[in-house]
Amino acid sequence: MRKESRLKLAVFLPSALFMLIAGQSLLSGQEKKWPEIAPEELAMTDCPQQPGAAAIYLYREEIEDRSESLTSIFERIKILTPAGRDYGNIEIIYRPEYETVEKIQVRVVSPGGQARDFQGNIMEKTGIKVGSLEAKIKTIAVPDVSPGDIIDYRYNIRTKKVEFGGQRFDFSILLNAWTEIFGEKIYSLPATTWYLEADLFTRKLRFVFESERSVATLFDGRCRLAWVSNKLKGNLPVSSGNRIELVAENIPAFEEERFMPPEDNERMLVNLFYIDDQIKDFDDYWEKVARTWKGEAESFMRGKSELNQEITFIVGDETDPLAKLKKIYEQVQKIQNLSYAEEMTSEEEKRYKDNKKVADVLKNRYGYRTEITRTFISLARAAGLEANLVRVVSRDDKLFRRTLPLFYTQFDAELALVRIGDKLQAFDPGTPFCPFGLIHWTKSNTAAISYENKQVSFLTTPLFPPDTALTQRQFSLALDREGNLSGQVKVTYQGQEALIRRLKYLHSDEQKNKENFEEELKKILPLEAKVKLLNLTGLEESSASLEADYEIAVPGMATQAGDKLLLPAYPLVNQDRYPFKSAQRKHPVYFDFPHREFDDITITLPESMTAEARPEARKKETGFFSFWLQAVAEAPQKLHIQRDLIIKKSLLPVEDYPQVKNFFDFIRSSDEEQVLIGGMK
Repeated sequence: MRKESRLKLAVFLPSALFMLIAGQSLLSGQEKKWPEIAPEELAMTDCPQQPGAAAIYLYREEIEDRSESLTSIFERIKILTPAGRDYGNIEIIYRPEYETVEKIQVRVVSPGGQARDFQGNIMEKTGIKVGSLEAKIKTIAVPDVSPGDIIDYRYNIRTKKVEFGGQRFDFSILLNAWTEIFGEKIYSLPATTWYLEADLFTRKLRFVFESERSVATLFDGRCRLAWVSNKLKGNLPVSSGNRIELVAENIPAFEEERFMPPEDNERMLVNLFYIDDQIKDFDDYWEKVARTWKGEAESFMRGKSELNQEITFIVGDETDPLAKLKKIYEQVQKIQNLSYAEEMTSEEEKRYKDNKKVADVLKNRYGYRTEITRTFISLARAAGLEANLVRVVSRDDKLFRRTLPLFYTQFDAELALVRIGDKLQAFDPGTPFCPFGLIHWTKSNTAAISYENKQVSFLTTPLFPPDTALTQRQFSLALDREGNLSGQVKVTYQGQEALIRRLKYLHSDEQKNKENFEEELKKILPLEAKVKLLNLTGLEESSASLEADYEIAVPGMATQAGDKLLLPAYPLVNQDRYPFKSAQRKHPVYFDFPHREFDDITITLPESMTAEARPEARKKETGFFSFWLQAVAEAPQKLHIQRDLIIKKSLLPVEDYPQVKNFFDFIRSSDEEQVLIGGMK
């Protein structure tokens, strides 16, 4: 079966430990001439396609020759405004475990055409860190850059070659092969990805990829280099044998937006990949990989007779199917989940043997998340239930693309489907703390693939209603005559909201949890708010709610108006909670999952003061959202505010953005209405 331990190694192997290195000079001498700069580029003062842009890419080039294990990068940037000087800070990311950076060259060309070479030092800093593993970033700070200047820089990244099966391979190819291997069979593997859009407008770009011929031996001598694109406009890549080239012009800058789908699904890009030459088309590919994956999984799940004693111990005399399944679920969730374990040393890893079948998981009492899910299915079958395995796309960083034939790259998690009565229900036993009947949001409302009765099927996993991701905040506050609010808060997370935090803070200590939860509440309160966590319960449980108790103080929440105070109808908010301010939108609106936030606020007013005027209750209901806000005087000195916000949908197309903006504008105007508090002396 697919080894998650090996996959984890493959993902993080590119990284390595390193320290800050100063004063290292890697600049090469001029080995070749720089490309000519056109007179109109020297004279350029603005970008017609993006007026006011700080800078522009005049040219980007990336030539990747896997036969030489060499990638050559060249970029030419025109600085247009003072803000564009920041593009004089150049960063080169590489993985020292198998990559080296060579022949770095940088120069600055003035509008008059005078060129000066950069002769400074190259610094090195820590990149992304995963456990004890890190990537490296070489940084170049080009001095004295002014609007009108052009910055040219180029460098090479060389990948080491390794011996494998009597052949020498580019190391990156073996890493990619590791992610797409089925036992000893490979149907496809990624080659590279071309990202056409950058953070600046690009006038022209050229990408070239030339494959390593020895890669065919991984496919028993039969494979071809192919490509698919996403949102590509204009010129298409040109293929010629083991080489693919793309030349494109006038590529707009990529603009990130809050609440947008995974970035790779919104970017203009080209995926290059190798594929077995015997694969006829996409349907043929998905049938073959699904059949092979399911065969390996069923082999792991065989051995019903070995499970009889275990299933008798778990379910006892229980006859109700749902009750039996719940007992099985609770039992397998107690198995140590190595997918969520803290980083281990090589010596610690040696204590864990590979599980070859479900019986090994039950005997060893540990396993990776896919092994735990498969164990759950095997036990459910042993209990007489119909249970099947599906592979799903985790949609936190991607959405499914059927034309991209990379099975494990896309379908990277598994769920169990169990028939209860006349319905198939999805279960997620491989995720720690996931309540029975719920699945982690990344595996909900996403593409899944199954192989049953010798047929491949695509399906969509269930989307859970908002009440399964509920956040309740109960405030008991007091308002003083200076307009300051202070008091107690209890926040209760249920379902998906609780699960997210239990996983996010799985390995945090008590002090770190205190800091994390305090920071989380601060983000939704006015900027001046002070927050102190008093108590935290349910963080290490799956069935109970997760509760956090706080003490807060919010200065200057009410403003004086003569002898009265004005208090917002919903006072505990900051501007960051109104994300849709722009009149236009480029990308769909993407909420991780439907959810609900309910706030119950009780405010005790200063002695002799009352709420003389309150806004009417506000309510708005659409097919996408629901909102309700009211402020009532429950007693002469008691103000009671309730606010209910429900997000019903996860993905909304761009054409629906006007409705989204209109709805959140309504929320903002409702929140900002004023309660008039009088009687002040």
